[in-house]
Amino acid sequence: MGKAIEAFLGAAAERFRVYVERLAQSLSHAVRCGPLRVYLSGLVLPGGREG
Repeated sequence: MGKAIEAFLGAAAERFRVYVERLAQSLSHAVRCGPLRVYLSGLVLPGGREG
């Protein structure tokens, strides 16, 4: 993989992490943050949603 692609993917991963953190902060219960991160990560995996 080229350096430009690696840099792009790294930047995209960081933006996604920040996005998920901001969404998690808006939740009223801290115990919901972990499941939110897992759910959102699953949505962006190849293959899409099944349900």
